Amino acid sequence: MHIAIRHATGKVDWTNCGKSEWTYIGEKEEFDLEKAEKTIDSFFREDRLYLSVDRHTGFEISKERAAFNVLKHLSNDVFLAGEDFKDIIEFKKKGIFRCGSIAS
Repeated sequence: MHIAIRHATGKVDWTNCGKSEWTYIGEKEEFDLEKAEKTIDSFFREDRLYLSVDRHTGFEISKERAAFNVLKHLSNDVFLAGEDFKDIIEFKKKGIFRCGSIAS
């Protein structure tokens, strides 16, 4: 799963979440969980997502639990992807994120 998501990121148009490619969301205890929840809810259509941290840590997750699990794993970069790997949100451990989609 991690390899599929990383491969897909090279094809993504990263302009779907805000006015610029990267948006600040906060680090560690400053992480804006509510902003993450709203972004995830509005960006993804499906209720089941894939969360990937690295080659060894990745799993399917409900959209409702996604933001909490991003925060839980944010000592690393975290990727969320839709079921078809065309919609992706990338959260960087330094407190920024970006959203994007692969054009059909």
